[in-house]
Amino acid sequence: MNKKKQIRLASSILAISLLTSTSIQTSQVYAQGGVRHSNRVISEKNSKGEKINIVNGDFESPVIEGGYPKFYSQEDFPGWKTTASDGKIELQPNGFEDTTASSGKQWAELNANVPGALYQDIPTTPGSVIYWQISHRGRKGVDTAVVKFGAPGSSLETIETMKTGKEWKTYSGYYTVPEGQTTTRFQFEAVSTATGDNSTGNLIDNVVFTNEFTPTEEAEPVTVNYIDENGNQLAPSDTLTGKIGENYQTKPKEIENYVLKETPKNANGIFSNEAQTVNYVYEKAEGGTVTVNYVDEDGNALADPDTLTGKIGESYETKPKEIKGYVLKETPNNAKGTFSDQAQTVTYVYEKAEGETVTVNYVDEEGNALADPDTLTGKIGESYETKPKEIKGYALKETPNNAKGTFSDQAQTVTYVYEKAEGEAITVNYVDEEGNALADPDTLTGKIGESYETTPKEIKDYVLEETPDNAKGTFSDQAQTVTYVYEKAEGETVTVNYVDEAGNALADPDTLTGKIGESYETTPKEIKDYVLEETPDNAKGTFSDQAQTVTYVYEKTIETAVNDYLNNNYVNNSVNLSNEKTTSKNNETPKIYPQTGEKQNVSNFLSLSGVMTLVLAAWIYLKRKLKNNEIE
Repeated sequence: MNKKKQIRLASSILAISLLTSTSIQTSQVYAQGGVRHSNRVISEKNSKGEKINIVNGDFESPVIEGGYPKFYSQEDFPGWKTTASDGKIELQPNGFEDTTASSGKQWAELNANVPGALYQDIPTTPGSVIYWQISHRGRKGVDTAVVKFGAPGSSLETIETMKTGKEWKTYSGYYTVPEGQTTTRFQFEAVSTATGDNSTGNLIDNVVFTNEFTPTEEAEPVTVNYIDENGNQLAPSDTLTGKIGENYQTKPKEIENYVLKETPKNANGIFSNEAQTVNYVYEKAEGGTVTVNYVDEDGNALADPDTLTGKIGESYETKPKEIKGYVLKETPNNAKGTFSDQAQTVTYVYEKAEGETVTVNYVDEEGNALADPDTLTGKIGESYETKPKEIKGYALKETPNNAKGTFSDQAQTVTYVYEKAEGEAITVNYVDEEGNALADPDTLTGKIGESYETTPKEIKDYVLEETPDNAKGTFSDQAQTVTYVYEKAEGETVTVNYVDEAGNALADPDTLTGKIGESYETTPKEIKDYVLEETPDNAKGTFSDQAQTVTYVYEKTIETAVNDYLNNNYVNNSVNLSNEKTTSKNNETPKIYPQTGEKQNVSNFLSLSGVMTLVLAAWIYLKRKLKNNEIE
């Protein structure tokens, strides 16, 4: 049986498997010589929908005479139409360029005078499965063309891309007619040629488009996944098996807290020789509503409730409303949360808001304050009641209309007007830091509301420590006291000198400071070779506003005084005494003593007596000298 008869036989076979999916499924198999084929045994069976077949699929009509290619107008060409701008279809016969048809004696060339596509529009039943087949060959080398399906007038979908050299190759597959598509365009379109010449290349033959076929081959499995929008698996996958061309059907699973977002286009389809994956994508199910209530402390609604919706697991966040006359008492624990499969209630509890203050003034006829104003507070809507004060020296002239009322969101003022009376006296005190009076107090008088102004006094030995806040003010019906507080003034310095009896400084003076009236105490210094002669009367005392001097007077020690005296006077005195003795001796008649040693002893005795006399005389002289200096 020749190839042409085989094709015609295949065109009469019935399909046993029909699909309702809108997806496109293809299968590709291969045979000897690189031509794809299937081991399917095709038999006649009833199919879903009316039997369909392509017209002039092997391009045997019209018959070419003369052994050379020929161009035909599409109006004169059985079955096929072209998109070429000239409306011409080119046929080529066996033997042309040493080429033999894939089926029969003739074939078509897509790249005719101008590039274009060949197609047929075939009535189809939505959901039916179509088996398609085409043989393709390059004319001068590898040519490229595409197979497209779709509704006429719409964008066609590319089903197969054919790249073939100078040997026929058969391409085949399955196409499921989408919903609503009652006419299907089956189109072959040239893409490129080996030579780059758009008028030469892409030979086609042996075209089949039928809904009659019988599947026999085991197909690759169909894996069904159940995932969320991020691709995370929500349930175990299922695996379906069957024969190529058989229908498969899948169903979504019920998954807790999730709902199906979309049914995949290939939920139902045809088993093929390629593994397929069906993904059911789920999204979080709508959670139970969250109702937000706004109530007072007794549970009474203060505003319309709000209702929040969202998917299970999504976050929600509520906020309190601004309600006139009320403030939020507490924020519920579930003010923020997540939607769940249970309805939830969020309740905001409010209490009456604090009203604006009511200020009660007590003034004279000129509006001057007679007493500190009172401030009343309360919640909006609560009552208030004011009363006039008893103000000494004043009588109430009028009671305001709003002496009683209710708190509101506006500040209110209640003013009691009084007639003037003599104010109470203002006593001005002048005290030290311990409150002791330093001067007689002053008394000021005036009428209530009149201004007064006080000034501090000048107080000897004191300076003002602080000026009272009420040094200036107004007379009122209450006695007032203004107190000026003083502190001791800084006293003049006390200078401590350390001198000898002649007033010569023996050490650096010290300087003491302090406040007037504070005590001071001085102590003598230890000075080498000197002893304190006397302690001054003012060694202890108090600071005053006059500078003071404390003088410690020192005298030399006896040893120092004698040494100094001898060093300064002994030589001269010794000479004088020697002269006196010499003169005396010259005037006396010398006594002659026996040469027994007595003369030497007498001489020694006289020498010792002289030294002692000199020491005593020096001491007496020094004492007198020091005494005379003291008297002077």
